[in-house]
Amino acid sequence: MKRTIPILAVLSLLGCGTACHPEENGTEPTEQTEPSGPTEPTGPTEPTVVLVTGITLNETSVPLLVGEGTTLTAAVVPDNAGNKAVSWSSSDGSIAKVDGNGKVSAVARGKADIIVSARDGSGISATCTVLVSNPCPEGAIDMGSTTEEGIKVYWAPVNLTATGFAGTQNETGDYFAWGETQPYYTSMDPLVWKEGKSEGYAWTSYQWFKGQQSDKNAIVSKYCWKESTGYWGGSGEPDGKSVLDPEDDAAHVILGGKWRMPTNEEFSNLRAVCQRKWTSVNGRNGLLLTASNGNTLFFPGTDEWWGSNLSRMQNHQGKYWSSSLLEGGAGYAYFMAADVNGMGPRSMASRVLGMAIRPVSD
Repeated sequence: MKRTIPILAVLSLLGCGTACHPEENGTEPTEQTEPSGPTEPTGPTEPTVVLVTGITLNETSVPLLVGEGTTLTAAVVPDNAGNKAVSWSSSDGSIAKVDGNGKVSAVARGKADIIVSARDGSGISATCTVLVSNPCPEGAIDMGSTTEEGIKVYWAPVNLTATGFAGTQNETGDYFAWGETQPYYTSMDPLVWKEGKSEGYAWTSYQWFKGQQSDKNAIVSKYCWKESTGYWGGSGEPDGKSVLDPEDDAAHVILGGKWRMPTNEEFSNLRAVCQRKWTSVNGRNGLLLTASNGNTLFFPGTDEWWGSNLSRMQNHQGKYWSSSLLEGGAGYAYFMAADVNGMGPRSMASRVLGMAIRPVSD
């Protein structure tokens, strides 16, 4: 009779217990990995490319006159940059142009940026601002003053009249309301008012006067800040104009060319760069300015028209219109006050007053 032996017993006799079946012992079987073959040989390591991290120009701002030139040089770092080549460009080639070697040529009055850029894809660049001025015109004076941007402004040596320049630096010239291109009189001695100007330098004589508010502020149809809707008498929204247009600039209309009235900022810059002294020149009191280059400019004392009354103040004061409207309003504009204290900054007055004008040229 055959005896049956349980299979577990056979396995036990063969020395294979639960270790042959790890899942029965609560463990996962370990997976055997095939032995790897021989390691594939690797090629040579690619060299690390060093990118440009900075560019420095020998100048960051350059003043030039039209027709002049200069050469900019660029220093590239680090020294071991893989590609130190650069390219040159201008933000406005109609004002200043540049060639591939950094040579800059001034073309026309204005401001342009000359940009040098790394060509290695790093995006690194540097900029030089070029300020191009016209040469000083014949008869004008270079006092070293500039516009707000830093472009040269040249001053007439005398005041403005209804027909051109005054004959000498001691003469007052004619009197203008702000934005009007001719005086309201045909003669001051004897005094003869033009047609429609019998009330003199008053709002009723002013070309853009459209009425008056209850608080006596004027309503105008030109030159009014956007937010000053209560002063606006023109069509649509206020025009937002804050500097006289050429056709309303007495100096430009009478003299032509590049002549115009100075802005308030240009008066302020002139004040900042000159020494000032109230003095007498050839028997006439006025403000004498002396520039760092030795040039001088004399502003004679002036009178002032208010309505049909001429204030007699030329022995101790002078008032000169700028082309700038007072911020935030419509009825007032800036003027330069010259007196024994020097040159008053940011003075303002009603647009209809009759004041002198000292032209400037671009």
